[in-house]
Amino acid sequence: MARAVWSPRGPGRHGLAWPQQGDRLAGGLFSLQPNNSTRQFEYPWAFYVAPFSRDLRVLEIGGGMSGLQFALAQAGAVLSNVDPYRDYGHGPYDAEPSLVHGKLNRYFRRNVTRYPCTLAEAKLASASFDRISCISTIEHLEWQELCRTVKAAFSLLREGGLFVLTIGLFLNLVSFTRRERNEFGVNASVRELIAETGAVLMKWTRRSSGRMSSSLLVSTRMV
Repeated sequence: MARAVWSPRGPGRHGLAWPQQGDRLAGGLFSLQPNNSTRQFEYPWAFYVAPFSRDLRVLEIGGGMSGLQFALAQAGAVLSNVDPYRDYGHGPYDAEPSLVHGKLNRYFRRNVTRYPCTLAEAKLASASFDRISCISTIEHLEWQELCRTVKAAFSLLREGGLFVLTIGLFLNLVSFTRRERNEFGVNASVRELIAETGAVLMKWTRRSSGRMSSSLLVSTRMV
């Protein structure tokens, strides 16, 4: 069977096989994504960390072709995905992202809107989203672009909106070693990020009303 190889952030040892007949997709929304110990925690946390309602307007930053965007859309969210499909250490894509994303949309019968560009280039309307998800993406950016992206994201949230963010923690970089950067990115300091962007870090509880200024929910994962 002819196959094209792709992954959420490039091919290589993390590459995903796209069967012509789509038989592997029968395993579910995440069936083409290689699993690991951090994803087993990361995606459920991002999905369940705060109350969810149908027709919630959600933006995913750096969603690539991952299953989370389709899971959120299946749950009833109106989903948009902004991703410039850059090389973040695995090399360029072997398959055209727009083609693969379109196939996923059709197979799962979803309508995720794709913006193949940076957040700034997407020119989205201010205060147009109820929630923004950014899963293990910003650590791949240079610090200034990272801060600009987070600031821009907050401008897109409606009053009371949530920015759900996970950040990869590289064990071969500072503060574990003297090395500041590897082929995938940097260790981003949550404290410095909050100080630089003015984000409000919050802990969501069952009693949280949601009637508050836009807030940031953060989780880190070891890489």
